[in-house]
Amino acid sequence: MDGARSRGEARRTDETVTVSEFRARLAEMIGRVEQGEEVVIARGREPVAKLVGLQRKSRRRLGVLKELMGEEALNALTEAVEEPLSPADQAALEGALTDALGIAKQ
Repeated sequence: MDGARSRGEARRTDETVTVSEFRARLAEMIGRVEQGEEVVIARGREPVAKLVGLQRKSRRRLGVLKELMGEEALNALTEAVEEPLSPADQAALEGALTDALGIAKQ
């Protein structure tokens, strides 16, 4: 059986194997599951279990901000981040304008 996955997910092909076949091909079955496939295990012709991969945290993708914000907004944000801080902003960042509790000095 073939199942469809959404964009960015691994391919999925269900395969039904008997318990004895599963035992004999365990390493192969684990490898296939790691690639996104699912394996159905059967006693005779009766399916009794399904081996599926674990959900892993997705890795960070480069360029996500560009997709979310658009290139023009991202360029403006990049310029703002790269621009040197004013002396007042630098002093505030360093805590020169507040006491040890974070209360503004008068």
